[in-house]
Amino acid sequence: MARFVSLDDARAFARRQNRLTLQALMKGLGASERAASSFLDTLQAEGLIGPAEEGGVHRVRDALAARRGWSQAEARTGAQAGPGIDELRAEIARLKALAEEAEGWKQRALQAEARLAAQPGQESGQAFRVRVTALRRTLARELHPDAPHAPAHDRALYTEMFKTIWPRIEAALRSNGAEDDPGR
Repeated sequence: MARFVSLDDARAFARRQNRLTLQALMKGLGASERAASSFLDTLQAEGLIGPAEEGGVHRVRDALAARRGWSQAEARTGAQAGPGIDELRAEIARLKALAEEAEGWKQRALQAEARLAAQPGQESGQAFRVRVTALRRTLARELHPDAPHAPAHDRALYTEMFKTIWPRIEAALRSNGAEDDPGR
């Protein structure tokens, strides 16, 4: 003889399932076919399960709702209730204010970069190296004692100038121009 099974037992059993059939309800509850069929009809009328699909399978709506955090009313309609229009408008206004604030910070950063770039004598490390390297090439080409255009009688002068200037250029490159002139 089958034990007495209530509709609450059927609801609890159905909520633990993804899909429900007459045979599964009978077996899971230990109910008769007539009682299980009556429970299926009631559960479908309540909206807990959907209509029978192929093979007599009913999809359990509350199982999906429980996974998504929906209420039972939302599960019956199949849609999640979201925030109200006023809440959405407030969120849009908040996001617009944040976007304006971010744009203000961006403009201030661009202005600060422009001020730094416009200051005389202030160069980035890369710009300084490019300029010193160009100067170095020019001096090497013009003043190196082994340059082919250097007159023989001026080679001693070129050698002394080169020996004096070249270490200062090397020091400037190593220090990025931060040191004072070592010859002064």
